[in-house]
Amino acid sequence: MALVEREQEIWRKVQPGRSSDGVPQAICVTIRPFPFWLLFASLLIPPIAFVLSFWVTRQVVVVQGGALVVLDVSFWRYRILGERTGKPLGEAEASIAGSALQIEGEKFQLEPGWKESAEKIIELNVR
Repeated sequence: MALVEREQEIWRKVQPGRSSDGVPQAICVTIRPFPFWLLFASLLIPPIAFVLSFWVTRQVVVVQGGALVVLDVSFWRYRILGERTGKPLGEAEASIAGSALQIEGEKFQLEPGWKESAEKIIELNVR
C-alpha cells in the first residue's frame, strides 16, 4: 500500500529517526487537545500562540514494520521526541471516536484532513 502525497511529506520529515524500520504502510498526524482557555487566549493575542507552540507536541501515528507506533514529535520540525506505543498489529486497541483516534485508551485529536489516513490505520490494525 503506497503512501499518499501528504503522508509522504510527513514521512520525509520524520524519516531520519525511523528509517531503520522501513517504509510505513500508513501515517496520520494528531495533536494533543488544548485547554479551552489556552485556545481562546491564543486567538486574542496571536504571539501567545507562537510562543506556546514550542511546548506543544504533535503525534505521528505510523504503521511500520508490522507494528502500530505512536511517536511524539516537535510541533514545527517533526523531530522525534519519544515513542509511546510500539505494539504489533492486531494487538493494539485502536478506534476512531468522532475526530479523535483512540489507541490503548489514550485519545489523540486528529488534525484536520487526517481522518481518512486514520481509518486506513484502523483497517490495517484489524487485519
